Amino acid sequence: NMKLPGRGVYICPEKDCVKKTLQKKVLSSAFKEEIDTPEVNEFFERLKKRLEDKIVSLIGISYKSGRVSSGRTQVKEEMIKNNICLIIFTEDASTDLSDKIIKYCDQKKIRYYWFSLKQNVSKALAGKERAVLGIKDMRLAKTIEKNIETLNNITVA
Repeated sequence: NMKLPGRGVYICPEKDCVKKTLQKKVLSSAFKEEIDTPEVNEFFERLKKRLEDKIVSLIGISYKSGRVSSGRTQVKEEMIKNNICLIIFTEDASTDLSDKIIKYCDQKKIRYYWFSLKQNVSKALAGKERAVLGIKDMRLAKTIEKNIETLNNITVA
C-alpha cells in the first residue's frame, strides 16, 4: 500500500493561528515527520513575498492579454468608457494622482487598492513604471482583488 505525495495542511492566515501552529509542532504531526518551522515573523514575510509575486504575475498576465490600462491618462480614458473593473495604485503614487482618480472611482463605484511600489509592479508591465493601473477583465480583477485582500489581512505590523 503506497502513500501518494501532495498532502497539505491549512493554516488560517491570522498571526495567532500561525503562531500556535508553529509553536505546537502541528506541521510535524500532520506530515508525520519532523518539519523545521520558521519563526512566526519569518513565516509571514515569506508568505507576504509569495503573495506579492503572485499578484505581480496576475497583473502581468492581464497586461500581456491587453486587459490592463496603465498611467493616469489611459486609466481615466478607460474609466470614462466604463471599461475598468478595478484600480490599483502603487504605494508610492502621488496623492494628487490618487485623489483625482479615487473621486472618479467613487462616482463610478469602482473598487481600488494600494499595492507594492512602482518598481515592483513595473516587472509586470514590461519595465514601464506606472503609479496607477486599471484592470479591465472582471474575472482577473476579482482574482487580483482577492489576493490583495489576503495580503492585507496577513501583513504583520
